[in-house]
Amino acid sequence: PDGEVIDGRGGDGGREFQVRMPESLVLYEAKSFTDRIRERSPNRRAQVQRSLVSAARHQPDAWHLVVPIDHNPDELRWFDRLRDDFAFVDRWRGQTWLEEQLAQHDDLLRYATADKLLEYVRQYKLETEALAGGVPALLDRHRALEMPGDTISPHWRPVIGSLADGSTVVELQPKHPAAAEQAPITFRITAAVPVDPTTELLRDRLRASMAFGTAAEIPGEYISEFAVTGPPELGLPGPEARLQRILISELPDTENLPTQTLAVHGPNSAFPIATLSFQTARRTVGQAGARLVARDHANCVELISEACLDRTLRIRLQALDNPLAPPASVLPSLRLMQALCAPNTLVLTVRLGQNQITETMQLPHVPEVNRIEDEVIGFVQNLAKIQDALHQPFPLPPTFTGYDLDLAARLVRLIAGEAVPWRQGSVTVGLDPAGVGEFKQQFQAGGALRVSWHDQEIAFGDHVLHTGPIYMIGAVTVNLDAIPDHPPPGDEVAATFDLVGDDWFHARLGTPPDEHPLIGEQAARGRVSYAPAIPDPTLEQPES
Repeated sequence: PDGEVIDGRGGDGGREFQVRMPESLVLYEAKSFTDRIRERSPNRRAQVQRSLVSAARHQPDAWHLVVPIDHNPDELRWFDRLRDDFAFVDRWRGQTWLEEQLAQHDDLLRYATADKLLEYVRQYKLETEALAGGVPALLDRHRALEMPGDTISPHWRPVIGSLADGSTVVELQPKHPAAAEQAPITFRITAAVPVDPTTELLRDRLRASMAFGTAAEIPGEYISEFAVTGPPELGLPGPEARLQRILISELPDTENLPTQTLAVHGPNSAFPIATLSFQTARRTVGQAGARLVARDHANCVELISEACLDRTLRIRLQALDNPLAPPASVLPSLRLMQALCAPNTLVLTVRLGQNQITETMQLPHVPEVNRIEDEVIGFVQNLAKIQDALHQPFPLPPTFTGYDLDLAARLVRLIAGEAVPWRQGSVTVGLDPAGVGEFKQQFQAGGALRVSWHDQEIAFGDHVLHTGPIYMIGAVTVNLDAIPDHPPPGDEVAATFDLVGDDWFHARLGTPPDEHPLIGEQAARGRVSYAPAIPDPTLEQPES
């Protein structure tokens, strides 16, 4: 009966309700916590401790916490430890206590209908009811709880969402255009980041964030000061807030962005020797100027342009990992990268509608170790030709060796109809024991060996190409003395053919004229035939 309600607008001093007697002062602090009181975000324990600091100024004899939930063991241990710093902490008045008061006192129930304590209980009931209606019921509940949240501030609207890692985020949206002027929110952050190799990337990102408005993250261990000022009704975190990290997000422009083109000109070239176009994806602005991030159409190269207020321009190119890029789409960027060195000149053209800006830069000398070799570009170009001729597209392999470069060059010549060196070394062929005598008689003077396949597989990275019909032929000798004249029935008989003069077997695509006698099947399931002392006219004087 002697209790007093404290109007909390502008701060209630750590009490919602107080009972003043001649010899004592009892305070009640109500919190609408319907979830557990943890240190993790949102840090509700810190809110309670801030209320205790405010309540201590009134020198109460007892202070009670009123919440619509009953404590668990961990919360009870934390609450009891509060008495170490605040001796006046008395009781946790939870859901059970509240329900007992409402059940026993009709006058309290009538009083509470006009007070926010009952509203806390109503909200708890709403939040803990089963969502029997599924998503529609969830939407109804969300709207019902969103409405009182919209009344917190006349200038700002809190919108609750989640980050990618599942943590909760509250975005404050302006309710009217003048919100930032009439009720500004300001942040003061002091971070002390040590200068050592482990923090170099962090410091670079922080500098870029201030200079060009890009994203950055500051771990809590480096934050020495954090202060937020704003409308008191928002309950923004105070100086005592313990922060795990600060995320600085970028607010990029993504509309009405220009296209950019890089062209490299040689010292005496009338036309550019390499050109690559980029589409700008986003633009950010900071204290130093504007930063544009663009990508080429194959998503292989990213162009970062920084136009500074001191009228300087910096550009940076970096390769992107695009595992789906076919070789033909990578060629323009490789040719540009190869040409980016002295004595050439780089021209950057930025176009937006009818407007165009051009900047010319003299390129520096590039160390040999950083240059893109002609052989690499030739390999990518050969892969593009192979895919186009065989109609078997696949992405550019992430890694390749000198053997891959050589194999691609030989395969291009093979597709063009040339006789191409294909294999070195000996070939062992199984013989029909019944035909050994005839074979030895016909092969006294040596001859040519031919192996033909219906198809052969060639691997570049994880992708396997199919050549279709292919055959190879080479001048060979065979050690006939190592082959028995009359092998026992059931024995395996083999002939080993050695290339004459340590030469190559040469290959062609297609099916060979089927005029040579068959010997048998080679290990690679090729059809093996021989022509004693008869050279293959289609492979005369092949290129090595």
